[in-house]
Amino acid sequence: MALQQLPSPEILKAYPVIFNGKRARWRQLRKNGKSARREDRPNSWFEMIDPDGNGVWPIHPKEGWEGRWSIGPDTWKSIKHTPEVKWEKRKSGWTPYRIEVASDTPTMPSSTIFDDVGQNRQAKAQLNQILGTNHGFDTPKPFDLIEKIISLVSDRDCLVLDSFCGSGSTAHAVLDLNNKDGGRRRFITIEMSDDIATNVALKRLKNVVCGYRSQFKSTDIVYQKKVTLRDLQNPDALMSEMEEIRDEKRSEYDEVKVSIEDGLLTVSGVFGTDDDIQGLGGGFRFCTLGESLFDEFGDIAPAVSFPDLAAHVFFAETGAPIPARADSGSSLIGLHDKKAIYLLFEPAVQNVSRKAAGNVLTPDALSHLPKPSQGFPDQRIVFAEGCTVSPERLKAEAVIFKQIPYQIEGM
Repeated sequence: MALQQLPSPEILKAYPVIFNGKRARWRQLRKNGKSARREDRPNSWFEMIDPDGNGVWPIHPKEGWEGRWSIGPDTWKSIKHTPEVKWEKRKSGWTPYRIEVASDTPTMPSSTIFDDVGQNRQAKAQLNQILGTNHGFDTPKPFDLIEKIISLVSDRDCLVLDSFCGSGSTAHAVLDLNNKDGGRRRFITIEMSDDIATNVALKRLKNVVCGYRSQFKSTDIVYQKKVTLRDLQNPDALMSEMEEIRDEKRSEYDEVKVSIEDGLLTVSGVFGTDDDIQGLGGGFRFCTLGESLFDEFGDIAPAVSFPDLAAHVFFAETGAPIPARADSGSSLIGLHDKKAIYLLFEPAVQNVSRKAAGNVLTPDALSHLPKPSQGFPDQRIVFAEGCTVSPERLKAEAVIFKQIPYQIEGM
């Protein structure tokens, strides 16, 4: 995963030279800083010949220790007679330099300290604006913080996983970013609480996708000051102070107001609007998990049905979803990549053996495996609780037996 670099045109100020029509600077060929000693890269310890015909070695001019060049001998041979290299005479002798050309679009890493994003109270106000005040969720994540983190990923087609959905801030951020820059990011977000998933996250995402009427508006007092005679004598300084505060708080609120009443100057931040909010577009699929297929011992749970186990077996074996909901009347559950996938399974019945229930691959069961309508596949994979067919016959008939639940991939 690559992190987005931020545009930084001011970097060009450090490149005062014009070289082949581009901004550049001269850098010493003797390595400085970290890993600059001979033992750090022995191959970069070699002799260069200066303009007077004398040998020059990368020795520190003041401390005298053996260093190294920033390039190897092969690179030096290829550039030493080109305009990329120049020699300068200094007190310590001749010093070689190499030109370094700046990027046409200079960038720098993003700061790891975010001081321009909202806090939890802004996140709560935004959720109130979308859902009203009766949603019962008190700790939403700051929406613009999540959006900024996602925006640092340069791949606009990435898949974002949030294992702690909560109010749906991460999914909302993905939808908003796609709306802003035309990206095709996707998200998977997971919530254990059915109440929060259906009554908070689901409703929030429906509203932001389709649009909604703002349901909440609140005001915070962010600054107050008693106006003095001195302030009235210097109103420009007072207004300049107010404008600085307004600019500082503008990113945190939908609106910042300045008012004077009864000699008290107040700066207020307003969350929410009275407007219809346009939808972001996009969409999502809301899914709920069924019963667990396996119990705490790794065995198939008693309540598991044939179609549910078949869907899991097919996906685990092929990496693809089952083509159609399986019918317990047929052991053939699907075809994939010249393979036919079979499942012999009936839920446990008291006093009925696995073999009698049809959960064991016997010679008779093998003979009666249904054949695919598209023709005979290259290989048949049969999942069952046991097998009484000889390995020789399985091989001869291109059949692979896999015991359930132990040989289901991912178990």
